[in-house]
Amino acid sequence: MHGFSLCAWDLATVERSEAGSVRALAISAHPAGAIVETCQRVEAYTWGSSCNCRADRRLQGFDALLHLAAVAAGLESAVLGEAQVDLCPAVYDLAR
Repeated sequence: MHGFSLCAWDLATVERSEAGSVRALAISAHPAGAIVETCQRVEAYTWGSSCNCRADRRLQGFDALLHLAAVAAGLESAVLGEAQVDLCPAVYDLAR
Protein backbone atom coordinates (compact mmCIF):
# COMPACT_ATOMS: atom_id res chain seq x y z
CA MET A 1 0.00 0.00 0.00
CA HIS A 2 3.02 2.23 -0.24
CA GLY A 3 2.03 5.40 -2.08
CA PHE A 4 -1.65 5.43 -1.08
CA SER A 5 -2.52 8.47 1.00
CA LEU A 6 -5.36 10.46 2.50
CA CYS A 7 -5.67 14.16 3.24
CA ALA A 8 -8.83 15.08 5.16
CA TRP A 9 -10.47 18.33 6.23
CA ASP A 10 -12.95 18.43 9.11
CA LEU A 11 -16.10 20.40 8.25
CA ALA A 12 -17.57 20.33 11.76
CA THR A 13 -15.70 23.50 12.70
CA VAL A 14 -16.14 25.27 9.35
CA GLU A 15 -18.95 27.69 8.59
CA ARG A 16 -21.42 26.24 6.10
CA SER A 17 -20.59 29.02 3.63
CA GLU A 18 -16.90 28.02 3.71
CA ALA A 19 -17.44 24.32 2.91
CA GLY A 20 -17.20 25.00 -0.83
CA SER A 21 -13.79 26.60 -0.44
CA VAL A 22 -12.56 23.55 1.51
CA ARG A 23 -13.75 21.33 -1.35
CA ALA A 24 -12.03 23.60 -3.90
CA LEU A 25 -8.81 23.43 -1.88
CA ALA A 26 -8.96 19.62 -1.82
CA ILE A 27 -9.50 19.45 -5.58
CA SER A 28 -6.74 21.95 -6.40
CA ALA A 29 -4.23 20.25 -4.09
CA HIS A 30 -5.12 16.78 -5.43
CA PRO A 31 -6.16 17.15 -9.09
CA ALA A 32 -5.61 13.44 -9.81
CA GLY A 33 -7.14 12.30 -6.52
CA ALA A 34 -10.49 10.85 -5.59
CA ILE A 35 -12.45 13.43 -3.59
CA VAL A 36 -14.94 12.10 -1.05
CA GLU A 37 -17.38 14.43 0.67
CA THR A 38 -19.60 13.80 3.66
CA CYS A 39 -21.47 16.21 5.89
CA GLN A 40 -18.58 15.87 8.35
CA ARG A 41 -15.50 16.14 6.13
CA VAL A 42 -13.84 16.38 2.73
CA GLU A 43 -11.24 13.74 1.92
CA ALA A 44 -8.76 13.39 -0.92
CA TYR A 45 -7.34 9.95 -1.66
CA THR A 46 -4.27 9.81 -3.89
CA TRP A 47 -1.91 7.22 -5.22
CA GLY A 48 1.77 7.89 -5.73
CA SER A 49 1.79 11.64 -5.20
CA SER A 50 2.61 13.85 -2.27
CA CYS A 51 1.32 17.28 -1.42
CA ASN A 52 1.91 20.21 0.86
CA CYS A 53 -1.74 21.02 1.52
CA ARG A 54 -2.94 22.12 4.94
CA ALA A 55 -5.16 19.14 5.67
CA ASP A 56 -6.45 18.61 9.20
CA ARG A 57 -5.54 14.92 9.00
CA ARG A 58 -3.14 12.83 6.92
CA LEU A 59 -2.81 9.08 6.67
CA GLN A 60 -0.45 6.97 4.58
CA GLY A 61 -0.40 3.40 3.32
CA PHE A 62 -2.38 0.78 5.20
CA ASP A 63 -3.75 3.35 7.67
CA ALA A 64 -5.27 5.31 4.76
CA LEU A 65 -6.75 2.11 3.33
CA LEU A 66 -8.28 1.13 6.70
CA HIS A 67 -9.83 4.58 7.01
CA LEU A 68 -11.28 4.31 3.50
CA ALA A 69 -12.82 0.94 4.38
CA ALA A 70 -14.31 2.39 7.57
CA VAL A 71 -15.81 5.34 5.67
CA ALA A 72 -17.19 3.04 2.96
CA ALA A 73 -18.79 0.84 5.65
CA GLY A 74 -20.36 3.86 7.35
CA LEU A 75 -18.30 3.40 10.52
CA GLU A 76 -17.07 7.00 10.41
CA SER A 77 -20.55 8.47 9.91
CA ALA A 78 -22.45 10.56 12.43
CA VAL A 79 -25.07 7.79 12.26
CA LEU A 80 -23.36 4.40 12.38
CA GLY A 81 -23.80 2.52 9.11
CA GLU A 82 -25.15 5.51 7.20
CA ALA A 83 -25.17 4.76 3.47
CA GLN A 84 -24.91 8.36 2.25
CA VAL A 85 -21.29 8.09 1.09
CA ASP A 86 -20.93 6.85 -2.47
CA LEU A 87 -17.16 6.81 -2.67
CA CYS A 88 -16.33 3.43 -4.10
CA PRO A 89 -16.61 4.48 -7.79
CA ALA A 90 -14.31 7.49 -7.26
CA VAL A 91 -11.64 5.44 -5.50
CA TYR A 92 -11.96 2.60 -8.02
CA ASP A 93 -11.32 5.08 -10.84
CA LEU A 94 -8.23 6.31 -8.98
CA ALA A 95 -6.86 2.76 -8.75
CA ARG A 96 -7.27 2.04 -12.48
